[in-house]
Amino acid sequence: MTELLHPIGLGTAQWGMRYGVANIAGQPSLNEICEILELAHKNGISTLDTARSYGRSEQQIGRALKITGL
Repeated sequence: MTELLHPIGLGTAQWGMRYGVANIAGQPSLNEICEILELAHKNGISTLDTARSYGRSEQQIGRALKITGL
């Protein structure tokens, strides 16, 4: 049986660089990223959209996953 992907994924560009025309808050802190990932996990969301071109996004995801144990 094929496992279906959750229909919602998280974009992570803002996690690694200043991103978004309406972004006035800047990048979220590592603590905020951990909270986002924990909430997503609790709600069955496990798809992350990331890329090398997203600055430090992949590094931040790795750090947050270590901290949260997800």
